[in-house]
Amino acid sequence: MVRESFKKDNLMANKNLSLLTKIIKTSVTNELNKIKITDIQPDIGSIQNNTYSINKTAYLKDINIYKGVYYSRYFEWYGEAREAFFTKCIIFDFMDDFDYAIATKHASCNYHGEISPFDTLTITVNTSNIKRASSELIFKIFNSQNELVADGSQTVLLLDENGKIVKAPKFIQDRMKLFYTDKQTIIIKPFEIIEKSK
Repeated sequence: MVRESFKKDNLMANKNLSLLTKIIKTSVTNELNKIKITDIQPDIGSIQNNTYSINKTAYLKDINIYKGVYYSRYFEWYGEAREAFFTKCIIFDFMDDFDYAIATKHASCNYHGEISPFDTLTITVNTSNIKRASSELIFKIFNSQNELVADGSQTVLLLDENGKIVKAPKFIQDRMKLFYTDKQTIIIKPFEIIEKSK
C-alpha cells in the first residue's frame, strides 16, 4: 500500500516537474524570440553590419617551413569562430541549457593569400542558406592589411541526444537570420560589402 502511494506520488511529481519545465522553456523561448541584433553584446568578438568577427594571431606553430599556414589551421580557426559565434550570438547558455549537439555536414576552404607569422587576423562569420534543420556559416579571414586570405563555409545541423537531425528552434533560426548574407555578395574587406556584377 505504501509502495503504491509512493509510486503515485513520484509519478505525479515527475509529471508536475515535466509540465513546469515545459512552461519555463516556453516562457524563455518567447523572450528569446524577441531579441534583436542590437541586444547582442558579445564579450568575445564584435558585431558590425550584421557580421560577427573575432581576431586571431598567427603564431609560429601555425606556419610551416615554407612560410605557409598549415591547411588544417584554417578549419581550426573556422571552428573557433563558430564556437564563439554560437556562444556569444545565438545560444547564450550554450554549455548549461542547450539540449542539442551541433554537427558539421560539410566544410570547405578557399585560399587567396599568404599569412605571415604574428599577423593579426580578422575572421568574420555570416549565415546563409538557412533551412529548418541546417544552416550555412560563411567565414572570411583577412590579414592585418585587410586583404582576404581565405574564405570558406560550413553546413551545420542540430542533433538531439540520440544523434537524430532535428528542426532548429524558432529562436535559433531567427537569430541566424540576423547575420544573413546573400551568397551573391562578396566581402572584399571587413565590413565593406560590394555586390557582384551580373
